[in-house]
Amino acid sequence: RPGTDLALLLAWMNVLVSEERYDKAYVERYGFGFEHFKARIAGYTPEWAYAETGIPPGLIRKTAREMAANAPATLVHPGRHVTWYGNDTQRSRAIALLNALLGSWGRKGGFYVPSRMQIPRHPHPPYPKPKRGRVDREAGTYPFAEEMLSTGIRRATLTGSPYPVKGWIVYGTNLIHSLPNPEETVEAIRKLDLLVVIDIIPSEIAGWADVILPEANYLERYDDLNTPAFREPFVSLRQPVVSPPGDQKPNWWIARALAGKLGLEAFFPWKDIEEYLQTRLAGVGLSLEELKRRGVVRGKGGPRYFEEGAEARFPTRSGKIEFYSVPLEEAGFDPVPRYTRPPA
Repeated sequence: RPGTDLALLLAWMNVLVSEERYDKAYVERYGFGFEHFKARIAGYTPEWAYAETGIPPGLIRKTAREMAANAPATLVHPGRHVTWYGNDTQRSRAIALLNALLGSWGRKGGFYVPSRMQIPRHPHPPYPKPKRGRVDREAGTYPFAEEMLSTGIRRATLTGSPYPVKGWIVYGTNLIHSLPNPEETVEAIRKLDLLVVIDIIPSEIAGWADVILPEANYLERYDDLNTPAFREPFVSLRQPVVSPPGDQKPNWWIARALAGKLGLEAFFPWKDIEEYLQTRLAGVGLSLEELKRRGVVRGKGGPRYFEEGAEARFPTRSGKIEFYSVPLEEAGFDPVPRYTRPPA
């Protein structure tokens, strides 16, 4: 049933733990708080999950046993989109913990340890420190959020707290549809003195803009170097194949031109994107001409799995896989994923 993913995940973990089909050595070595976790999930049986999900208990047990029989070459992929039903943080945690019970993290057939090609940034002066604190959240709120919260900027625009927001520059995002509660977004826009939209299409939010800066699309511009964490490290280049029509400009040109108007030229110490890219690539012995010709250049990767020598490093307070999260508990959240029935 829609919204009951977490119930199924908890039931699978219940089967693995109660039938002792989990990877005990892996959990002992890399896990934290397992006994507390075990006690918390004891009631989430397949019979309980049947009433929530509509999936027969026998099928839940069969699939859990099938996963265990093929572990660690078993993984439950977390998916690309993470905002679904409102309990998404704990649902994502449950997927991670299910994979941990199967011993899949850092194991062959499960999740490999990615590596990244390290290319130095283009040199620039130190960025000035802001005179004010963050506008997207007030002290003590959203303690685990690492990136800027667009909904927090909207809230600050509406309330004037922690300080007034009078202008937005919106880049390549149709906030009317990408943020929840579009009525609040429109209300916030009405309170602005200036709304600048940079986009390649006439989106809904462009209709609210005071200024529209038309951007070249991905076939008409250079983008920055692409160096994602991957199975094999590499650098790739997206380069223009046709010229942009009319007065459309690439993103780097727009940013650099605005910086010039604001007296911030020193932070863009290059004359064009090709000079910028060449300087970065020279730092690792490559050239822009070579990358333009090849498109992708592979780097030298490290070990992919724990057994090959990859570092078993987990970004948690304990440095381990936290079956029981003390930081979440301290912040007033569930330390172990807990199912809440979705609204009817």
